[in-house]
Amino acid sequence: MKNVLLAAASFLMIIVFSGSAIEPACEFSSPLAFAGNPLTLQKDKTVHKEFKVQSGKLLNLDFNTGASINVEGWDKDIVSVDAELGGRDWEDISLDFNQTSGGVDITTEYDNHRNHRSSKVDFTIKVPEKFNLKFTTMGGDVKLNKLEGELNGTTMGGSLTLTNLKGFVSLKTMGGPISLTDSDVDGKVSTMGGKVKIENVTGNVDGKSMGGNVTIKNLKRRDGSGVGKEVHISTMGGAIDLNTAPYGANVNTMGGDITINSAEKYVKAKTMGGKILLRSVNGSIKATTMGGDIEVTETGTGDNKDIELKSLSGDITLVLPAGFSMDIVAKITYDKDDRGKYKIHSDFNLNETKETKNGGWSNDDNETLKGTGSFNGGKNTVTISTIVGDIYIKKAK
Repeated sequence: MKNVLLAAASFLMIIVFSGSAIEPACEFSSPLAFAGNPLTLQKDKTVHKEFKVQSGKLLNLDFNTGASINVEGWDKDIVSVDAELGGRDWEDISLDFNQTSGGVDITTEYDNHRNHRSSKVDFTIKVPEKFNLKFTTMGGDVKLNKLEGELNGTTMGGSLTLTNLKGFVSLKTMGGPISLTDSDVDGKVSTMGGKVKIENVTGNVDGKSMGGNVTIKNLKRRDGSGVGKEVHISTMGGAIDLNTAPYGANVNTMGGDITINSAEKYVKAKTMGGKILLRSVNGSIKATTMGGDIEVTETGTGDNKDIELKSLSGDITLVLPAGFSMDIVAKITYDKDDRGKYKIHSDFNLNETKETKNGGWSNDDNETLKGTGSFNGGKNTVTISTIVGDIYIKKAK
């Protein structure tokens, strides 16, 4: 009996001590345990740094780990930095600060070259309102607010939110939207794959997207003693929506509609597949679409108002002042089997003729309906051409 009691007591002691050893191992799941390291919970790291600086210096950010960036101007001669490092591999990140005579440099690097690292780095930085900025990050959203100076930078993937800026900008994202608002800047913003919005901005700034819509509202170019600059917009695959262009507009898209509400001097608009709508232009016009309708209203009179409108498949509408001075040629090309289907509708009295050609754009016999005329002295040249579409030439009411 004594041996039985001793065996039972030994068994209970094994259960008790085994339980106390197993319980912590279940609580922590750090892979460091398998390397013989202490079993401790991984916690995010926060860093705060401050540097006394002079206005007009440079904040240089080089984040090879990727990082989101939020830089804001304030009324102190101090650069204040708050960094948060998190994610599975944050402990592999080397974060360095360096103050020089030119300003403050901040860099992040991974300490080793392992693949598939996972981390999340966020920077919130305050600088004197008049301060220059240069940044490069391998990925992350960027927000800039209340800054004045030269602002240059690239993020490999993330949005750009830009507000209350002054000075010069050259900012790019390789994959994200851009919003530039309430600013007074020159320069350019561009994205490889996202929307661009420029609103309530004064300055000679251009927006470019390789794959998204571009919208510009209330953009005021430099005036006074300076010479205004045209609005230049290009996108590889999106619509263009421009409110005003007081110094002219040169816009093109590889696949989307183009809308311009008001423009002076001239408009050049080209789309590979979309509609062109120019609501009010006081100047020369060249509009081309590979597949879509064109609607244009010319408001100016006098010379230097040449107009060229071309569509490869769509209707064209041109509205002109009643006294507009022009020599005009309007042409519609169509297959001869569609004779009578397409027409030139004109408030101006045009002379119409027809030409038939063997072969052509459809490899069949096609016909061209041509309307010509000279009005009010013929100071401007107007040419309109479309394939399988109607032409409307109207006098403004």
